[in-house]
Amino acid sequence: IGGAADECEAVGGVRTGDTCTLTGPLVGSVEIVGEKQVLDCAGNSITQDPAKGGFGVGIAVGSPWIGLGTDPPVNVTVRNCVVGAVGAGFGTGLQGFGIQGLTVQGCTFADNATGIALGPGAGGRALDNTLRGVTEAGIFLQGPLNTSAVRGNDVALASGFARKTVGFYLAGMGVIDITTGLVTSDPVTSTVLRDNVVTGGTYGLLLTFATGNEVLENTFDGPERGLRLEDEFAWPNAFHDNNVLATVVGASSGFGPVELSWS
Repeated sequence: IGGAADECEAVGGVRTGDTCTLTGPLVGSVEIVGEKQVLDCAGNSITQDPAKGGFGVGIAVGSPWIGLGTDPPVNVTVRNCVVGAVGAGFGTGLQGFGIQGLTVQGCTFADNATGIALGPGAGGRALDNTLRGVTEAGIFLQGPLNTSAVRGNDVALASGFARKTVGFYLAGMGVIDITTGLVTSDPVTSTVLRDNVVTGGTYGLLLTFATGNEVLENTFDGPERGLRLEDEFAWPNAFHDNNVLATVVGASSGFGPVELSWS
């Protein structure tokens, strides 16, 4: 959708200016390549072919080849979509590559391994979405990524899987200096997670190579571990006014003691 070869009508949509509005359900995937594009599903579903269930991407915004002949998606909005279904989910419900302002709002993601994946880039916003049957990560923020917001989302993690499940996974990149062997962080940073709910799973929030973020007024209801700092590059971050109801431990660290303070 978007760009010189716009196929909004080919996927059952109606175009009005920069907005492509779906008029019925769609089996398969949608790719958004143009800037300032709006995909409004109007409550319609995008599902995977059941023969390919659990694989692929439902809505792809941008391309992993940004900078190699493709332009980054700028100020794209995806709203009112139902992505995935029982037996017809995707590996990732929505993936934003090389984003520069991407808003995902008011969508339902059902039975996808990962619901929403944003990054690398800047200005990602996941607002007021519902995610159910998640078997890997509800919302995955992949660095380097900055100035993003995750607010008002409701994530229910699936149970009965051998693999670990995560409500919110913030994972930047480690960069190794080949001359010194030292690792530096190219992180997820300057991001706010606020007023979200995560139910069940292994981790409510997992951070690695993520610094300078703010996590407040969230509820983590029933994960084994509420907060996990995976490495020494997962701090400093600010955590306050969260409600953590973990079944094993509220907060843990993979590199040393976790200090919790109130002021």
